[in-house]
Amino acid sequence: MNGIIVFAIQDELREEGKVLSLNGALPKYEKGHIPAITKPSEIGPLIIAIEAYSSVVTRAALRMAMYTALRPGVVVQANESSLI
Repeated sequence: MNGIIVFAIQDELREEGKVLSLNGALPKYEKGHIPAITKPSEIGPLIIAIEAYSSVVTRAALRMAMYTALRPGVVVQANESSLI
């Protein structure tokens, strides 16, 4: 979020030092069950769904998460040297 604000200030889209209110800007998070694959028979359809993504980067991130069981935030922050 900070990067977006810095960008807006640098491009003179927003005044520096002005109070930022984000009330109502983002939808409220609703806690709930996040489904997981628990049966080996469900893995095939998951791999097929991952391979259907058109973005090479998205496919690679989903594969990395699948192979390593890393959390999404860790996958997002991974750099090339951590993959070799």
